[in-house]
Amino acid sequence: MRRLHKVLIQFIEKVNQEFQLKSKEIISLGLIAQHTSLTALEFSSILGLEEKEAIRTWMGRLVNLKLVKSRGKTKGTTYLVEPGILKKHNFKGQTNLKNIQPYRLDALIIENLNKIEKSAISDIQ
Repeated sequence: MRRLHKVLIQFIEKVNQEFQLKSKEIISLGLIAQHTSLTALEFSSILGLEEKEAIRTWMGRLVNLKLVKSRGKTKGTTYLVEPGILKKHNFKGQTNLKNIQPYRLDALIIENLNKIEKSAISDIQ
């Protein structure tokens, strides 16, 4: 956990140097990066927000600066850090397959099966 915090802080510092983010934007970007992605409900719950307009205040310019992507609408909106910005700033935090498109995940599974033919179903899961 300590390593994740160090990596996360370094990532946020690099992004902030480039974009001069406001305090709420830094906190929001850090939360999203730490969790890989957050729904609007999760984001509101973590920060104790009650009004939906409050999310916009906390997100600030993150979407417009293309630091964060949003998918969906209203309570179902999901926020994730733009993959290009993670790559550009060499983010080495933990990642998962939660946000990968289903067709890409299928291709990765097939590629893995071609490399390791005797994979157990538990390995694929």
